[in-house]
Amino acid sequence: MNMKKKILVTTSTFNYEEIKKAFSVDILSNFEFTFNEKGRKITSDELDNFFKITKFDGIIAGLENYSKDFLFKESTIKVISRVGIGIDNIDISTTDQLGIRVFNTPDSPTEAVSHLIIGFILNYTRLISKFNLQMKKNSSEKIEGKSLSMLTIGFIGMGRIGQHAAKLLINFNPKKIVYYDPITNIVVYDKVNLQTLYQISDIICLTISDKNFKLISSDFSSMIKVPYIINTSRGTNINEKDLIDAIKNQKISGAALDVFEKEPNFNFELSNYDQITLTPHIGSFTKETRLKMEIEAVQNLVNHFLNYDN
Repeated sequence: MNMKKKILVTTSTFNYEEIKKAFSVDILSNFEFTFNEKGRKITSDELDNFFKITKFDGIIAGLENYSKDFLFKESTIKVISRVGIGIDNIDISTTDQLGIRVFNTPDSPTEAVSHLIIGFILNYTRLISKFNLQMKKNSSEKIEGKSLSMLTIGFIGMGRIGQHAAKLLINFNPKKIVYYDPITNIVVYDKVNLQTLYQISDIICLTISDKNFKLISSDFSSMIKVPYIINTSRGTNINEKDLIDAIKNQKISGAALDVFEKEPNFNFELSNYDQITLTPHIGSFTKETRLKMEIEAVQNLVNHFLNYDN
């Protein structure tokens, strides 16, 4: 490299001290890092402000928006390396047009997100959160839970996370695991169409990567067994208003949501329903997983500049 590359790190958390241990001093000396010190997702205006001060060559990106207008305006950007799986916040058609390389970290979060799915399933079947709240209100009333051996689990999407979660779930001896995926074929489980999945599933897990997929009112109405919905994929994969209506109309028994249509300012009406369990987008948020993702994102960026000295 001819000169230091200026890199903006926009993620709200970034363990640079640990990351330095994963790379040689010589490699990192080629880069000058600027960090998001706000402890939260930055706004579009704040992203603009960073570039008013420095023209960055690359970005270690979080969930902030990279619009067509922004990308055309900031012509120095050569690479965006996303810490995480989803790249819906990046206008890919524009990055392709401008020759900006975009990377993500699809492998690192798999185990952690799968564990969260299993946790949601056990919380639902054994009523853990419900009993916790009851006992804190000085009530020891017992309500029978559900045995997984009597339940059919349906996965919408059978990619890395769906496959790993299903593999873990086998150890709990569910009645059946089925899945819908227009691309993947996994012979271990029964592949079904969406309508069949809606009709036979007691628990439905959204692990789909398709950003255009969305559960809406007609989907909830066609669910026969009043299932429990788990979403760890994308917040936009569920119409939250229709979800609330489905709970009110007893079309579903409840939901566990780790992602939301709007983040971080989610629809607070969701918190009014005891049937809905909410977590603040923590699917991959374990110490070990987070560090693996950050190291992978930095490695993607380093590899790009080592191979293409722009």
